[in-house]
Amino acid sequence: MDIYIPLLSALAGTLIGAAASIIATLVQTRAQSRRDRTKEAVALAVQDWKFRTDLINQRGGKVLPLAVFFHYHCKLIELAESRELTPQALKNLSAEQDQLIEAIDQINDEWLQRSKNKQPT
Repeated sequence: MDIYIPLLSALAGTLIGAAASIIATLVQTRAQSRRDRTKEAVALAVQDWKFRTDLINQRGGKVLPLAVFFHYHCKLIELAESRELTPQALKNLSAEQDQLIEAIDQINDEWLQRSKNKQPT
């Protein structure tokens, strides 16, 4: 019976070490995947922002902040990866983007009001 204790201990140690290695690899892979998605969303957002800014400069209109495009492309990538990219999901994303634009407009208006109300010292 005394011979089984070291064998079981060695087996348990091996299993724990292997499990720790597998878990660490999974965590690193997941983090790397998230970083890659973010980089891709930034690249898409910048391209989209430049294209739309050029159009606005030609035709007139309001240039939106890059954050609006980044948010949109992050969500779009999430929808595509989860295989939930449907016409209704796109409509919901568009409505969410409209709310974001509205919030940014409100923040900008408030900031403008505060800057106008400040008296020079």
